[in-house]
Amino acid sequence: MVDRSISWKYLVAGLGITFLVVGSIFVAGRELTEVKVDSLEGEISELEMNQQSRFLTYRMAGDLEDGRCRSYRTLRTDSLESLYEVRRKLTTHENAGKISSPNYKDLKKKYNLLLIEDYLQKRRAAQECGRNSTRILYFYEEGCDKCDTQSKILTSLRRDARNVFVYPIDTGIDLSAVDYLSSYQNVSVYPTVVVNGNRSEGIVYQNQLRNMSHAE
Repeated sequence: MVDRSISWKYLVAGLGITFLVVGSIFVAGRELTEVKVDSLEGEISELEMNQQSRFLTYRMAGDLEDGRCRSYRTLRTDSLESLYEVRRKLTTHENAGKISSPNYKDLKKKYNLLLIEDYLQKRRAAQECGRNSTRILYFYEEGCDKCDTQSKILTSLRRDARNVFVYPIDTGIDLSAVDYLSSYQNVSVYPTVVVNGNRSEGIVYQNQLRNMSHAE
């Protein structure tokens, strides 16, 4: 009788310790996730400020001294690499299933808006200054079987080629700007790639992308 009582006490104590450990891990994981989201939020806020500053510099250069094309060099090189790094972090955390913060969707929205704004700025600057560049809009959605392959192809092209700017647009984001751009480009199949105005559906390989870059 005494032994059975002691056994129950050990069992209850063991369960209590287990719940305590699991609870601590859950809380720690949640706090770590919130820290990561807060860090990403800070990075995106800084990118927003820097992008506004660059575009304002571009406008001032044109309005005050007709030096818009001189400022284009900075406008086209600085912003996207930072955006690519933010995308990498967002994708890593999302694939690991570690993002549960309610702010995460807002971060993805801000990221996509920054991409679209950068695309429009570089497109206008290239037209006004007559510079050759390749601007690739890449439309994808979650659950798309071929989109991972297309992403890898575009990443490889961006790293290997000069003056290539890739803009991955998540059409699952609830934003009117994303909806309008998708509708304007007649996107109905995923992946869809638009290279300097030339649209192609399904997987597009590097040699095809290079040929399409002179379409606009």
